[in-house]
Amino acid sequence: MTETFVADDLAFFQKLGTRVHRRRGRKSPLVPTIADVLREAVEHGDLSPGSKLANEIVLAERLDVSRPTLRQAVSILVHEGTLELRRGVGTFVTERKPRIRSDVERMRSATDLIRAAGREPGTRSLRVVGKEASQAVSTALGLAEKSPVIVITRTRTADGEPLMVCYEYLPAAIFGSAEAFETFDGASLYHFLASHFDMRVDQCESSIAAVPATAEVAKRLGIARKEPVLELTQLHLSGGKPLFFSHNFHNSTLVRFETRRIVLPDGAGE
Repeated sequence: MTETFVADDLAFFQKLGTRVHRRRGRKSPLVPTIADVLREAVEHGDLSPGSKLANEIVLAERLDVSRPTLRQAVSILVHEGTLELRRGVGTFVTERKPRIRSDVERMRSATDLIRAAGREPGTRSLRVVGKEASQAVSTALGLAEKSPVIVITRTRTADGEPLMVCYEYLPAAIFGSAEAFETFDGASLYHFLASHFDMRVDQCESSIAAVPATAEVAKRLGIARKEPVLELTQLHLSGGKPLFFSHNFHNSTLVRFETRRIVLPDGAGE
């Protein structure tokens, strides 16, 4: 393995330091701000996998922060797997591909997101069954309680690594029975619905939360039980009407959700 040393890249780290303090000027907490800036440098390819960071004294000086503060930020990145500490050697960018980034303002299938990140999508443990809808699913889809639904359960992978556990609920009143999905290979559900039912999702109502992994989710993702995962709950609509409901759990070390916010003119929205 060839290591790329960046300890003497003064201009680069001073630029990162400027970015840290510009955001700090917006009253953002300093430790997570440092972690965010370093993480972005990794994800954008400015710090390549296997590259070694400057030692703590040098890096703190160039970012213009205290060593204890920098140490806390680095600890966050080590815990999430972005950086790794090698005792007696230093701190390195983990030799793994950056997290898959999902813009929550755009609707894209997991298959397309994984491919866009340069990785190969796959599916494990696909199961399609007919069930009665729970109260939560019935409410989300606007169905009577215990209405029949088709439940699709699967684990999506990127280069063979478990990325997310997906639970999708489709009304039997629209899609018939589980037998209608016999040819579904577990890849893009969006594409399958469009090609087999001529139904296309044109809008999603979404919510994201960090939650502890259940025993089943942890087993499917290959992580510890109760480890934090990103829960994405979505109601998928077509022409303003519910098409299906999904409840997905993402490995937070592999996926990152992003959004863009705009600053309204003074007084707007008040």
